[in-house]
Amino acid sequence: MKKIKKLLIIANIVVFITIYLTINNSDEKKSNEQSLLNDTYSLQEFLINKNDKSIVFKKNNNAWHVEIPFKWKANELAISKIITILSHLKLEKLLSIEEILKRGELLSDYGIDKNSTILSLKNSKTTTNIIIGKKTRDKKFFFTKIQTDGKESQTLWRIPAEVEEISNMRITDCIEEELIKQNIYSIEELSFIFKLSNDKKSETTLQKIDGKLQFIKPFESSANDEKVRLLLNKLVTEKISDIN
Repeated sequence: MKKIKKLLIIANIVVFITIYLTINNSDEKKSNEQSLLNDTYSLQEFLINKNDKSIVFKKNNNAWHVEIPFKWKANELAISKIITILSHLKLEKLLSIEEILKRGELLSDYGIDKNSTILSLKNSKTTTNIIIGKKTRDKKFFFTKIQTDGKESQTLWRIPAEVEEISNMRITDCIEEELIKQNIYSIEELSFIFKLSNDKKSETTLQKIDGKLQFIKPFESSANDEKVRLLLNKLVTEKISDIN
């Protein structure tokens, strides 16, 4: 009977130690973690810079638009996906920069240098730059470094590999592809501006007069209804397919 009691006491001690260590490790991990985006609503602008090419998105009146490399309406589903990914990403502290240098290593050994992909998040108060380096050995994370309002963090972090879904996005993945989003019969005026070799511009404008589109620039004349209709049909069905 005594042996059974001793075994039960030992078992309880082992269970207690296991629980304590588990909770302790969990608390320690949480203290090393930081959410990338705590408040999705406060996000006003974000940038993806990869291979020296930038895509900048900005929110105006609760609607997202592309600002760079050109101004265009952003695709709402694509933006929603990006923000959802950002809201679930957690940064985890790994090493201080001092520890890395003491090892005789450089940040470039972790893929963090002038060629790194940069993800920048901006709200009304703060701009955070996430400088993305190499993948970790298990391919589940990327090494990363953080800048907040231009101030360098003295820590090496890691971020889940899901961030690659954002950094690998092309501009055509994130914009409304249609050139014209309206019924051809609602078009009241249509202008084409051609850039000439001598840096001059040529403008051709059609305007609806008495229910028909007519030329008003560079001359005034009636237009061929059938050709205009075919042109408008082609324009409203065209989509942006690739941008270099």
